[in-house]
Amino acid sequence: MIIDEDNKGVPIAFILFTSPKYNRLTSSGYDSKILEWLFTIFRDKISDNYNKNQHLSTSIIFKPLVAMTDADVKERKPLAKIWPGIILLLCRGGDNKIILLRQTVKMFLKSVLKEAQSMNCSEQMVREHIIKKQELLESIYKVETVLENQKILEDGLKFFTDLIKQWAGDLLYKVLGIPLEKLSTTNNHLERMNEYLKNNQLNRFQRNHHLLRADVLYIALVYEVIPNILTLRNLAKNLEREKEE
Repeated sequence: MIIDEDNKGVPIAFILFTSPKYNRLTSSGYDSKILEWLFTIFRDKISDNYNKNQHLSTSIIFKPLVAMTDADVKERKPLAKIWPGIILLLCRGGDNKIILLRQTVKMFLKSVLKEAQSMNCSEQMVREHIIKKQELLESIYKVETVLENQKILEDGLKFFTDLIKQWAGDLLYKVLGIPLEKLSTTNNHLERMNEYLKNNQLNRFQRNHHLLRADVLYIALVYEVIPNILTLRNLAKNLEREKEE
C-alpha cells in the first residue's frame, strides 16, 4: 500500500492465501513459516521484475527499510528473517498499544504452555519445542526499538527461562503414575476449599468472627466439616447419576 497526496492509503499489491480446512478463523490459518514463504516469493518477484526492466548487470534485491505490523509475533519474525536489519514499527492503536502488546505476549506464552502440556512425546522434544518458541520471541526482541515494548518482551523471555528450567515433562508421569493432563497446574482447588471453609463451614462455630480454639477447631473439622463435605460430594454424584439415567 502507498499513501497518496491526500494521505489516503492505496493498495498496490495483495498477498492471498487460503487457510487450512481445520481452522475456524482465517486469522488462525497462517504462521511464521507460511508468511516467510510468501514474503520470500514477494521479495524475489519484485527483485526479478526490477532487474529485468532496468537491464542491470548486477542484480538488486528488494529490501524495505521499515515495516509496520501489529503486535503479532507471527508477522514480525519472518520480516526480520527475510530482511535482516529491517526496522519494525508497531502499529499504534491509540494509547493502548502497550496493553495490546502485553496481552499479545501473554496469549503467546499461554499457547506455548498449552502446546507443551498436550505434546505426547519425550521430555527432550518438549524442551526443544519450547526453545524454538523462545528463539521466536527473542528474534522479535532484537529488532524492537521501543523501550516499553522491549521491557514487555524481556518479561516474556524470563518466563521462557523459568519454564525450561522447571519443566518436568514425563518425569511427573514416572513419579506420580498419572498422565500429565491430570496434574493440576494451579492451586485453585486449594484456594476454593480455603474460602469454602472460612465462609461456609467454620463460621458456624465462631462467635463474632473470633478465631476458634485449637481443640474446638479439631473437633469441628473431624466431626462436622469433613463429613459435610463428603456428604455434599456424594449427593452431587448421585444427582449426576440420576440425570444420566
